[in-house]
Amino acid sequence: MAISFSCIPEPPEIGAPFSSVNGISDEWVLVGIVQSDQLTKADENSIDLTNRFLGSQPATMSFSTNGTFSSNTGNSLWKLPLSSGNWSFDNDEFPSVVTLSNGGVSADLHLLAPVREQVDSYFQFRYIRPFKEGCSPDPESVGQVAYEYQFIRQN
Repeated sequence: MAISFSCIPEPPEIGAPFSSVNGISDEWVLVGIVQSDQLTKADENSIDLTNRFLGSQPATMSFSTNGTFSSNTGNSLWKLPLSSGNWSFDNDEFPSVVTLSNGGVSADLHLLAPVREQVDSYFQFRYIRPFKEGCSPDPESVGQVAYEYQFIRQN
C-alpha cells in the first residue's frame, strides 16, 4: 500500500485587514435603543425604547482617529455619563470594548458587532448602567439596567 502526500499551496492574501480605529472614526446617528433588566433571567426582560427615546433630532456621536470623541443628544432622551473626552479600544486589532473617559470618569461600551472601515455601516454597543455606590444586591453584578444602542454611519 502506497501513501502519497502532496503539498497544498497556501491560500493567497485576501487583502489588508480593515482598521477598527479607522472604522469607528466617523459621525454616527442614533437609530435604535433597547433596554434590558440584567437581574432578571426571564426571556422577556427587554423593551424597545426607540420610539420613546429617539426624538425628531436623534443623538449623534463622533469619534476621531486621534482618540477623542464627542456626542450631542439632539432632542432625544439618550444619555451616557460623558459627552466628550477620549476613547480607546481594549484591543485595536480585535476590539470588544470601547472605553470613553474624561476627568477620571469612564464608561465601557461593549461592542455587539465589529466596526470596520468601508464594511460596517452600524455601530452597536451595550452600556450597562452601574449601580450607585452601596446599592448592588450582588457583589458580582455590574449593574441592573443595560441599554443596547444602534447608531448608523452618517456619511
